[in-house]
Amino acid sequence: MKKIYSFLFALFIVLNVAHAQFSVNTSLPIQQLIQNFVGSNIAISNVTFTGGPLSIGSFSSGTNYPMPMGLILKAGTLIQH
Repeated sequence: MKKIYSFLFALFIVLNVAHAQFSVNTSLPIQQLIQNFVGSNIAISNVTFTGGPLSIGSFSSGTNYPMPMGLILKAGTLIQH
């Protein structure tokens, strides 16, 4: 019985830690998205993207997710209207 309670407690902790809130931004131009991703110490140029304007964007996450920010590329649109 103790093992079952330990398992349920561990499952509860994992589910609470795995829950994260994402904020998606599709309004930045591609050059700015890449520059934000690589940082200001790296120079980039000649950036091109072939795809819909809503199929690339950046995300920022809540404190419970191990990756605080990043890029999203999707075949369709990232957000629904």
